[in-house]
Amino acid sequence: MEFLLSIIIPTKNRQYYAAKSIEQILQIKSDKIQLVIQDNSDEDKLLSAISQYESDKRLVYNYTSEVLSFVENFNRGLEAAKGVYVCSIGDDDGINTEVIDFLEWAYEHDIDAITPSLRAVYFWPNSLNGIDNGRLDIYDMSDDCYFVNPDKGVKSFLKGGCVDYLSFNLAKFYHGFVKRNIFENVKEKSGYYIGGLSPDIYSSIALSLMCKKLLIIDYPLTISGICSTSGSADSATGKHTGNLNQAPHFRGHDKYEWNNEVPDFYSVETIWADSALAAIRDIFPEYLKYYSLMRFVGNTLWRYKSFWRNYCTATRVKYHCNNMFLLYCIFSFGFIVGPFKQKMKRVLFQQVLKKAKSCCFVDNIQSAELLLQQNLKSKGKGLQELLTRFSSI
Repeated sequence: MEFLLSIIIPTKNRQYYAAKSIEQILQIKSDKIQLVIQDNSDEDKLLSAISQYESDKRLVYNYTSEVLSFVENFNRGLEAAKGVYVCSIGDDDGINTEVIDFLEWAYEHDIDAITPSLRAVYFWPNSLNGIDNGRLDIYDMSDDCYFVNPDKGVKSFLKGGCVDYLSFNLAKFYHGFVKRNIFENVKEKSGYYIGGLSPDIYSSIALSLMCKKLLIIDYPLTISGICSTSGSADSATGKHTGNLNQAPHFRGHDKYEWNNEVPDFYSVETIWADSALAAIRDIFPEYLKYYSLMRFVGNTLWRYKSFWRNYCTATRVKYHCNNMFLLYCIFSFGFIVGPFKQKMKRVLFQQVLKKAKSCCFVDNIQSAELLLQQNLKSKGKGLQELLTRFSSI
């Protein structure tokens, strides 16, 4: 095999961060990594910023100025990928340098997909208020490693209203690793590698329906980056809410059919739900029956009260009725359960934060990865020890 891993980074107009992430990955001393950059920026300034890697055969740089959807940019990256495993990260993210050792072990054990935990988060300088000099947060980890049934994870996600997909045991392409041939199976079934509006969610559901051997590992194989223009920063400042025509996800889609069982307004949760149901429709439509709009309402309505009419429309479509008592019951469920669940999440997250180690004055993603390695070694944690222990079970 020429490449064991293809890392795909779609990027648009964030040349500074992308150049730093490219530098961090290409400094990994392995010829088994392929790095595919899908640049859909207004100008190809990134090419000159990474000119020192022009002769590196591991790097594939594809630039196009035509307007592409998020999904199409990912699809083009997958078309260029040659690795046995593929992974996608953001242009402000990083990769743990131990990843090749881990994937060699995974390949030997014929593992289809690996979902690692996001235990390392890097805040770029000036990413959020109060973070001026860059900070790496490393959260407590158990080093657990276990197989799960991805089909069961999909059903649970649908029954939960397609909300908060990161808390379910699903295969993941974004900050996860999956065999490229699984994506080929998805394409054979649906006509494309990724559909819907959100590449993260569509691929997660589609891959979970197609793969058999999914490994969950509570160990950071990637570093999640947050910069001032990242989606995470926008969510924190409330920019991911509005009328559906304001969603940037529709850019590059001439005609897109929104699922009418999802309230038609722009939010993280509605985009996720629509894309998840798009994957179900394309791969295994029999599972559409597991989708609970009531749970979606319960988890989200309290946060988006001003869009209650959109919820009413979707509820009537889903449950085929205009019964006002049913609508009243569902909406009451949303206003009571939603805030309670959110409060419990905040309490639990505060407990997680208390155990996190924060490293300040971290200039870039490469420095963040070095600090991560130092921290793991200082705690006596190591990938080899984890895999040896798991293999002996």
